[in-house]
Amino acid sequence: MRAIILAAGEASRWGNYLGVPKHLVPVGGEPVLHRTVRLLREARPGLDIVIVARPEDLDRYLVPGAVTVEADLDPARFDADKFLSSRRYWNWQGETVLLYGDAFYTRDAIATILSTTPDDGFLLFARFGPSAITGAKWAEPFAFRLRGEVHRRFEGAGDELIRQYRTRKLHRIGGWEFYASLTGADLSMPGEFAGHGVWIDDWTEDFDYPQDFDEWARRMVMGGQFHVL
Repeated sequence: MRAIILAAGEASRWGNYLGVPKHLVPVGGEPVLHRTVRLLREARPGLDIVIVARPEDLDRYLVPGAVTVEADLDPARFDADKFLSSRRYWNWQGETVLLYGDAFYTRDAIATILSTTPDDGFLLFARFGPSAITGAKWAEPFAFRLRGEVHRRFEGAGDELIRQYRTRKLHRIGGWEFYASLTGADLSMPGEFAGHGVWIDDWTEDFDYPQDFDEWARRMVMGGQFHVL
């Protein structure tokens, strides 16, 4: 198994809030990217961990216990590049876990992602609706797990999403669009559960905007949830 942490996005919505890229926002004094690597190694010692980053971020995204590599960026792939820019590093003949570099993962979430085996080679780990824990009102994907020939299907889904985006049949390309392409989920209903999914609803959260992080941190402090760190 290879765990790939996707950290090659432009992070334009984050705007260098707190003076750092969102992949390095500190939680409990530890950058979230470093935390993800640490939790992966604690959960599965010896796991092959790869951080995929933009050329200008290679040095500052070096994390002990992981290999940091340059993303194969191609603007012509639009937002599908978030996933496809890492494909040269996928474990094509084995198993690949794709994790988000700007997400805070709990220990339980990492354990679930690493221990839940996809019966037919594909799983999405996500919150498929509002959170009962953090108060977030939206669904959120957190990780994909691919095995064997599903790598080709995932790649093909990305290519098809790009074609649809170019012809304006789609207005965005993200994790939900990949999930829908592989499962038949209704794209008019973000977060629709269409099988091949594992629910994660705890303090795991993705930080796209500064307000996402601020609200998450506020709720954690108010709730005294420091044990999840």
